Amino acid sequence: MPSILEFMSHHPELEVNLNMDDRYINLIEQGVALAIRMRRLPDSSLGYRFLGLNPWVLVANPKYLKEHPAPKKPEDIRNHQA
Repeated sequence: MPSILEFMSHHPELEVNLNMDDRYINLIEQGVALAIRMRRLPDSSLGYRFLGLNPWVLVANPKYLKEHPAPKKPEDIRNHQA
């Protein structure tokens, strides 16, 4: 967010509408000019640039973990409320 605000301060003539969503949408149909996607881009005619890795971290409330066994492997997450 700070980077977007800095960008906007340097380019006040641009209108920035920020949408944060985890749905996969068709950018062209939705009229989206720029998107940052957090996964591998499927074969596409869209132009793209790799920006870096996003380290994902799984966290849980200690109270929740007292009532439910902590996952030991990724498949265990299916048995949890997430």
